Amino acid sequence: MSELYPSGAHDAGATWIPVNQGLSSPNITSLVVDPFHPGTLHAGTHISQPNNRAHVFMSEDYGATWY
Repeated sequence: MSELYPSGAHDAGATWIPVNQGLSSPNITSLVVDPFHPGTLHAGTHISQPNNRAHVFMSEDYGATWY
């Protein structure tokens, strides 16, 4: 997965919108939704060159912004 695209909430998935503001790595390999706070998402990346580090990002606004 190179970018995150949630479906439009009111059109049954007819439109998809990129939500990657704040993601410094485009190589997302996992995505988890908090079961108690559905607007909270966690995205993980694979180990990348040149720094050989994986990253975990968090969003508390349904993916609109990440940190």
